[in-house]
Amino acid sequence: MRAPIALLAVLLPLALATGCGESAQAKAEKTVCEGKSEISAGVNGLKGMTSATATVSAVQSNLKSIESGLGKVTSAQDQLSSKRREEVEHATAQLSAGLSSFAHELTSLTGAQAQAKLAAAGEKLVASYQHALAPIPC
Repeated sequence: MRAPIALLAVLLPLALATGCGESAQAKAEKTVCEGKSEISAGVNGLKGMTSATATVSAVQSNLKSIESGLGKVTSAQDQLSSKRREEVEHATAQLSAGLSSFAHELTSLTGAQAQAKLAAAGEKLVASYQHALAPIPC
């Protein structure tokens, strides 16, 4: 009689620990929200820049944050429910297109108008984020 009780005493905590873990979908939701937060921080950094305050290093820092967050969101989207996955995939595709456009604009910066062009490209990326990813709830 003591053997089954001892076995139960060992197996019960293992069963409880295994059953209480986060599902892959819940972990993915959490990762998507973390990524969205990083993207938001980068976008807000760009949004706060003007043609007078925009610097290459500040833009690069914000872009790294956006790219890192986008990577997190993209890596997690396969584990989401089908409806949520479609929503997130659509939003990340739109934001990726905006990011590509921004990168293209950066490569064409020359002369005295560079800062103004940089600020305008940043505004387009901010608008892309606000249209695509910002509406997705976390």
